[in-house]
Amino acid sequence: MRNSNSFCKTQLYDEMEEAIERMVREATASANAEIEEEVKELQNSLCPSLLQWLKTPVNTSASPVAATEQENTAPSNSNSATDEENTAPSNSNSTTEEENTAPSAVLQDIQPHPLTVSHQPHPHSSRFGEPITDDQLQSAIKTRIPKKTKKTTNWGFKVYTDWCTVRDISQPIEQMDITTMNTTLAKFVQETRRRDSKEYPATSLHNIVAAIQRHLRENGRPEISFFDENCPDFDMLRKSLNARMKQLTKKGVGNIRKHAQPITPEMEEKLWQMGIFSRSTGEGLINIVFWYACKMFGLRGADEHRDLQKDQFIIGKDDNGKFLRFVGKSCKNWQGGLHQRKIQPKDLHIYAKPDLEERCVVSSFCYYMSLIPEDGPFYRRPIADNPPRFSKQVIGVHKLSNIVKTFCRQAGFDGNFTNHSGKVTCATELFKNNVDEQLIMLQTGHRSQDAVRMYKRPTQEHHQLVSDILQAPAPKRHHQAPSHSDQPTIKEALKPIAAPNFNINTCGGGTQNIVIQYYQSH
Repeated sequence: MRNSNSFCKTQLYDEMEEAIERMVREATASANAEIEEEVKELQNSLCPSLLQWLKTPVNTSASPVAATEQENTAPSNSNSATDEENTAPSNSNSTTEEENTAPSAVLQDIQPHPLTVSHQPHPHSSRFGEPITDDQLQSAIKTRIPKKTKKTTNWGFKVYTDWCTVRDISQPIEQMDITTMNTTLAKFVQETRRRDSKEYPATSLHNIVAAIQRHLRENGRPEISFFDENCPDFDMLRKSLNARMKQLTKKGVGNIRKHAQPITPEMEEKLWQMGIFSRSTGEGLINIVFWYACKMFGLRGADEHRDLQKDQFIIGKDDNGKFLRFVGKSCKNWQGGLHQRKIQPKDLHIYAKPDLEERCVVSSFCYYMSLIPEDGPFYRRPIADNPPRFSKQVIGVHKLSNIVKTFCRQAGFDGNFTNHSGKVTCATELFKNNVDEQLIMLQTGHRSQDAVRMYKRPTQEHHQLVSDILQAPAPKRHHQAPSHSDQPTIKEALKPIAAPNFNINTCGGGTQNIVIQYYQSH
């Protein structure tokens, strides 16, 4: 019994000491001075007496009660063994009484200390987000797909469902087995048409099949892979699609693609001269910052501009002079997902050219940024001119999507000019000036050489150079005798020859030089 009680007291002591140390650590970590001070006071007042009792080994002589009983029973030591046996249980009882009364005896010496309970939140309660449901989890997973990709997927799958309605196919494609799906889609790519009954271009037909594949993978069929050459399950579909695309290409359907055209330096000069690019009007200043954000930093048509924030542009200075730094965020080419964790966002610098005066891009951006709010969206609605002023309201998505088309129409430019012309101009101008392809990709944000090469449009100078090189060789010029028609008539031959005009000082005085000068003059 004594060993058991001793073990319990030792275990209780260890647990008590660990609990008090934990309280001290948590109070220190909470960075709350009041709580930390209260815990330390509690430790200083409670621990010494209580822990001292807990450290005391189990012994009857250590108990105050047992000591009193020993004093009372000491004269009876001369009694018989029977009396000793009768009094022995009292010693055992004194041990039990020691364990029951000793803590209260110790605690009587401790002054009462009021412990204030803090209702503040746990110091780490803000570390994690709120619990989410399964539906919220599924919604979060769907946000990984860009909006444009969702739109394209819905469009392609709608083409298939319209075809199923006409062909009276009621079985959902998600529930088809592989063989049925393979045969059904092989027929679909041969029969599908646009709403006006015209044939889809080969590229559009491929995009429709890819959209159906994305739909299936997002709706319970992740094993579907239409374009994997190593997968024989959809061999018929691939052959049917390949044959149909070759037929369309042979017919010339979609062979001429409509691309955004670059804006040449001559056209850009005209925009400045006409006042379409101007720092004295709000509309003109918006045109400047929008166009050069496209051209200088290779921003895409509308999505990157719509989400553009002021804090993405940083004005700085280094040994090369004043610069404008652009730090990109997520876009089509870089979304920062699981497979792009090693890809860095855009971080580009454009340096100022003071000799350009008001046409300096860095100066124009600094001027515009001084007129809009300190943070938030970059493009603000202009409200006044001379000097320009801007409201807190942002420019609408529709207007933002047609800025380049609008000012090109005002300048009278013929061609397909859109917001995407800025990125095309960026790649084309760098390509024309023999900039390394890797630097072009860094500026435009493309991740592959094939993608950036689609943006490098050949200019008129390139076409002229190639044309001159490939032209037929020029004929060689040989000396020919004068024809009969070139011979002088008799009258012209008999015409008296006028005396030559010469200066003997300039001729050197020699007869030979006089004759040479005469014939050279004739």
